[in-house]
Amino acid sequence: MFYLKYIMNKTQTRNFGLDSTTLLQSLEEGWEQLNTDPLNKQIARQCAINAWHMCDHLHVQSDKKHKFRNLRELQDHVKTVCPELAYMQDICIESKHAQITRHPPSILSAELYKGDFCPLDFDRKDWNVSRLKITTSDNNEVDFLDALGCVIQFWRTYTLTL
Repeated sequence: MFYLKYIMNKTQTRNFGLDSTTLLQSLEEGWEQLNTDPLNKQIARQCAINAWHMCDHLHVQSDKKHKFRNLRELQDHVKTVCPELAYMQDICIESKHAQITRHPPSILSAELYKGDFCPLDFDRKDWNVSRLKITTSDNNEVDFLDALGCVIQFWRTYTLTL
């Protein structure tokens, strides 16, 4: 009976109305907060979680409008189009499960890099400032804010195609 009631009223949720639109808004708000508080690991972590969870919400909401048979196909596709989403996936999975066991991680670490200058006093790209950085599995360093910016731009574009 409960299941039938849930099917009949699809506006009812168990997540306070969270969907891909509000999740993208939350991701963009996190981006804005990180631009004023660029060393906030908690906000960065939540942004990574939101960025990766967009896959789940879009898969359910798209209602077979896309070519993917299941969530895994969608996830694999978006990571090839936007490699930064693989970084967000690793941060999200390790945040929830404390370790990654089901796939080879794309990153070696996500950490606070301690620079010589305050990131609020200088352009973070011009000086050796403290920043949140990702080290990829091939030892490249990626600025978390740069990666997050790519992910947000990808999701903005992707959601327009659905």
